[in-house]
Formats: sequence, C-alpha cells, structure tokens
Amino acid sequence: MRNILITTLLFLALALPALAGDVTLLEPGDRIVAQVLAVTDGDSLVVEVRGLRMAVRMAGVDCPEWNAKGGKEATAYTTEWINRGRTVILEAAQDYYTKKPDCWDRYGRLLAWVWRDGHLLQEDLVHTGHAEIKYIKEHDKHYARLQAAKE
Repeated sequence: MRNILITTLLFLALALPALAGDVTLLEPGDRIVAQVLAVTDGDSLVVEVRGLRMAVRMAGVDCPEWNAKGGKEATAYTTEWINRGRTVILEAAQDYYTKKPDCWDRYGRLLAWVWRDGHLLQEDLVHTGHAEIKYIKEHDKHYARLQAAKE
C-alpha cells in the first residue's frame, strides 16, 4: 500500500507541471493562493491551485522523513498548522539545490514558502525544532527569519 502511494505521488509530482499551464510559469517571488489537500510529510504538501493538483516542497527547510526519528511529529505539526486554515499562500522559491533558475525541484514539485495569516510555516517548523534550515542561501529574503527562529 505504501509503495502504491509513493508511486502515485511521484507520478503526480512529475506529470503535473507539464499539465499546469500558466502555473508552471511561476517565478521565484510570485505568490498564489492554494487549497491544501494533503500533508505528505513535515515539509511536503499536495495542493490545488486553479483547479489543478500539484505537489509542493517547502523551501529552506528539511524535516525528518515520516519513518525517521522525529518524522511523525514533524508531519503531525504541519498537519495541525495547515488544519487551522486549509487555504494558504504559496510564495514560489528559488531552487538552490540544483541551481536552476526556476522554482521547480528535480521531482517536479513547486518549491515554495507557505504562508497563512501572515505566518510562515517554515519559520514555525524551525522554531519548534521540527525542521532544520537547508537548501537556502544567506542572501535569500527569508534566511534571517529562519535563523532568528532557530535561536
């Protein structure tokens, strides 16, 4: 069952950007409203944008995998945070890992900062110890926020 779920999510993550129309034209800094459909793990979501389902990888942080130490807690935290208001603002982010100039990772997921009511989910994940700061450069506009949340 788990393998089927993972295969399905990977297929969706790879196939959706090709079908996304103008959503694939997002550039780092662009913001879009999204309805969260599912929390995949602590740093990954499935959302609907303009009637299209897409996978999202949170920028700037890394949570433990769901089956690693702390993974279930990180997933539960993200689920609780999202469930307070299932509509979020996604701010497209630069892919620093592959050094591509766009906001899609190597798996076809949108890299994004996740906002709700002026709060940044990644900042809360770091502050509570559910995520590490990763794949972000010091000149990124949210770097200082994440560093401050860590302390």
